[in-house]
Amino acid sequence: MTDGEVRFADLLTTAVAVAGYLGSDEVRPRHLRAALAVLTGERTLEALGRPVSPLLRRSPTGPPVAPAVRAFVQQWFALLGGDVNAQLSPERCAELSAALEALNDDADAD
Repeated sequence: MTDGEVRFADLLTTAVAVAGYLGSDEVRPRHLRAALAVLTGERTLEALGRPVSPLLRRSPTGPPVAPAVRAFVQQWFALLGGDVNAQLSPERCAELSAALEALNDDADAD
C-alpha cells in the first residue's frame, strides 16, 4: 500500500485470510468489506473478532468463495482492465466500499 492505495490482489488475499481467521466456511461480502477496512487502516485484524484456533482442521487452500463474491470480483477485475495488481486510489476504494455495501451476505447462503 502506497499513498493510501490498495492493491486489488492484496484485497482478495486479505479477504480469504479474514474468512480463515474468523473460521468462516465461505468467503462472503463481509470478508471483502473487512479486508478493505484492514488494508485502509480503518480497522485492525484483531478488532474483527476472536480468531479460530489454527489447530482446528481447515482447508489448506482457505475457504471457498461465495458465488456473489466471485461475480463481484470478476466485475471489478474487468473494471480494472484485467489487472489483478491494479492500485486502488482512496477514491476508488470508497467506490468499491459503496458497491460492497450493496451486496447481501446471505443472498446465496446455504
